[in-house]
Amino acid sequence: MKTKTQQTLEQMLFARLKKTGGKYRARTSIDGARTRLTIEANSKRNAAKTAAANAITERAARKNPKLADILAIYKTLAAANNSGASLKPATARKNAQSLMLILRAAKLDALTITLSELSPAAVETWRRYYYKKAGLQWDIPNPDKNTSLNSTWRQAKSVFSRRALEAYARAGYTIPQNAIDFAETPELTPTKKLGFSPIDEETDATLKRLSALALDGKRGQGIPAPDVAAMYQMARFAGMTLNEIKHFRPSWIIRRRGATYINVAEDGAFTTKRGTKNRQIPVDRDRLDKWLAALKNTDFEAAQTYKRANEWLKAYLPDRSKKLHEMRKMACSEMLDRTGNIFLASKFIGNSVNTTTKYYANLLTAIKPL
Repeated sequence: MKTKTQQTLEQMLFARLKKTGGKYRARTSIDGARTRLTIEANSKRNAAKTAAANAITERAARKNPKLADILAIYKTLAAANNSGASLKPATARKNAQSLMLILRAAKLDALTITLSELSPAAVETWRRYYYKKAGLQWDIPNPDKNTSLNSTWRQAKSVFSRRALEAYARAGYTIPQNAIDFAETPELTPTKKLGFSPIDEETDATLKRLSALALDGKRGQGIPAPDVAAMYQMARFAGMTLNEIKHFRPSWIIRRRGATYINVAEDGAFTTKRGTKNRQIPVDRDRLDKWLAALKNTDFEAAQTYKRANEWLKAYLPDRSKKLHEMRKMACSEMLDRTGNIFLASKFIGNSVNTTTKYYANLLTAIKPL
């Protein structure tokens, strides 16, 4: 049965061509129009079928999404969050990278894996792998290694935090229970004992003296290279992190009211682990000039300054693991000794008051009353 459109089309064609007596042409045009209408109708039906099939596939995919799907949402969580506690894009990338590290150690393909394939067993495989890589026995807990693994794990499981799960739900994704179980895998124990034991005064004085000689151009037994000495002093006297030292630049130096400060600033090439480390560090101007001279045109990666600094410190601090980082802790410890003010010490070191209290509160008992 012909549709109204087809009937109207035939009438128009017959009326137009009747005047010329072109019956053959009229019939050919009508057949061509019918063919086009049939093709259009079939195309519409096929497109509708394809759309319906895609919708079914998409609904199924959202019930068991790939990890890549939810990571795309997680990395834009800062824009979707209206609570005021934003997630920095740099932090989101680091958390996602930590999760990738765990999956690679467990020999899982992060690009194609679905959330239903995640399990606590993957976390244990990753932990065992890094114990073996460090030459440690899995059945003998190592506090330092556990602390390091727990730090990475806290970043990785943030991908399944409460706020992240809410964002996935808003996007229509259903997170399977086994992925939630994966994120709820407990941390390793025991962890490193809280608190900090300052380096003994004699060793501290020796390191200060040798680094000062190096920056004055002296050479001799035990005296480090100038770039190593500068890196040590930036951690010891300014409490700077390795990341801050490696990205240190003269534009960070500001002078105000006769005082000199290092204004740690984020930009495209440098981001801090947390925003709390953006700070102004008071420094001695003469000492700062020596650092600048020693580090001029220094390529930290090519010169392996960090490794050489730790090698130099190894002879004096054999019992300390992150030797250069211990200098940063000494800077905070000294600031706390001098002021007795946990708030000022936290501002100086770039940590929260809670973190500074957790690690340095035991030092408050050693401060003598005025």
